[in-house]
Amino acid sequence: MHSLKKNTIYGKDYVSVYGAGTSNSEFEAMTGNTMKFFPSGSNVYQQFMHDSTFSLPSYLKGLGYSTVAVHPSSGQNWNRTNTYKSMKFDRFITIQDFKNPEYVRYISDKESYKKVIELYEEKEKDTPFYCFDMTIQNHGGYLTNTNWENPVYVKGSYYQEAKEFLSATKVSDDAFKYLIDYFEKQEEPTIICMFGDHQPSIEIEFYEEIMKKGESDWNLQDVQKRYITPFIIWANYDIEESKNAVISNNYIENLLLKQAGIDLPLYNQYIEKVSASIPAMNVNGYMDDDGIWHNYDSKEEPDTIKELLKK
Repeated sequence: MHSLKKNTIYGKDYVSVYGAGTSNSEFEAMTGNTMKFFPSGSNVYQQFMHDSTFSLPSYLKGLGYSTVAVHPSSGQNWNRTNTYKSMKFDRFITIQDFKNPEYVRYISDKESYKKVIELYEEKEKDTPFYCFDMTIQNHGGYLTNTNWENPVYVKGSYYQEAKEFLSATKVSDDAFKYLIDYFEKQEEPTIICMFGDHQPSIEIEFYEEIMKKGESDWNLQDVQKRYITPFIIWANYDIEESKNAVISNNYIENLLLKQAGIDLPLYNQYIEKVSASIPAMNVNGYMDDDGIWHNYDSKEEPDTIKELLKK
């Protein structure tokens, strides 16, 4: 990923979950809604989805796209089967649709990318295609003692969970190259966006060593570092490059739509207005123009921010 520069946007994506809760990150990314406005500890897919949910797939479907979701595990996880119907996906590919797949802990990232390519090649030639692929290879827990051919680890440390996660991430990086290499050769204009759902629940000592202080001493700026995941947008045509972008997960669909040259829906136009004053926000707080994080509803919160959030 780090070697990609041409037609690539790379940076930090602030999500609202840590260690678990993948579907809440999916929800933010595909609706533009932030978990800040939901009850603490809630899961949107299981508690708040209805017959129809305005989302990226439903919007693109209205523009003539075929829409497919892929998850190489059970469709019942996080109520995805019902949720994806609500979001108006045409099809949902689950573990039952993978025949003799490669496993790296779970069904591998490369195997899920092969399925994406297969679906792309099967689509009608003149029909635009949107696919959401929720990979599972690097899912926790991280004490499976996987025998890695080329393990990645912190020298001089005994972080076994971190070793497994980092080693699996390297395999994911190789798989991402496989995906990019394929679409680089395609003539049809294509965008690939990848983002992390959350950081892994691995040894707290690993995080404390990185932060150079114990968890009990972390302030809001420190806590938010555990809610960063990397994101990357790559296209096989010219887009404006960036290597230090900073967004939050509820803004990622706007960034994606703009690179595709697709008009923002009315709601997303308001989200774009919010992002001009609040460049990142999540369940913990919001970032100002100087990159400083603030708690919601603090005494220092400007009236302009209060009004944007209220609306």
